[in-house]
Amino acid sequence: LFQYGSKICAWMLENNPNNAKMIQIVNTFSTSLAMARKIFRIGKPIDEILNAMKCSNLSDLLYKVALTISHLCRALYLFNDHLIWLAHVGVGSLDKKKYTMRAARFWLAALVAALLRDIYDMLTLFFNPLKSRNKSGDTVKTVGFIPALLGPRKDLLLDFVKNGCDFCIPMNRLGYSNFHSGMIGVFGVISTLVGIMVQLNKDVKLSPS
Repeated sequence: LFQYGSKICAWMLENNPNNAKMIQIVNTFSTSLAMARKIFRIGKPIDEILNAMKCSNLSDLLYKVALTISHLCRALYLFNDHLIWLAHVGVGSLDKKKYTMRAARFWLAALVAALLRDIYDMLTLFFNPLKSRNKSGDTVKTVGFIPALLGPRKDLLLDFVKNGCDFCIPMNRLGYSNFHSGMIGVFGVISTLVGIMVQLNKDVKLSPS
């Protein structure tokens, strides 16, 4: 959250040449936070591989393919990210730019697969609306698409927003889009806040995911 927030601050300071020193401080702070995040991710590739193995047993074919690919690509993204961190702290040497771009490609592929799963669920919800029922179990009315996303399927909406915001970050890094650093910061902050919300309230965590 602070990492992406600092990107917004740096972008807001860019228009004033007198803020050059402050911008440098903010960017250094952002880089330090990014490196710190990599430390906390140690071991995550293994978790992603285990999640991919679980998803490979799902009965729904699209869930099985999309989620397995998403977790495997995320594991490869994190593995490359670890290599970049090791080189940064002086353990070995590598072409950081090459590995940064490779990590971004795996991250993007993971997000494309995750978004495909979200869109699949949204289309299913659109063409097969939820039914609200009374205490006796009788159908009372059909729940519209938007009300369903804002209500009983809030988990799907939040997952789509998070993945959509994350999607813009590797897209920009790979040169497929041209968002300024402040906008990337906004996407990162929104994604992080949604992630925190899901962690605090398991009822809005999409499953399987």
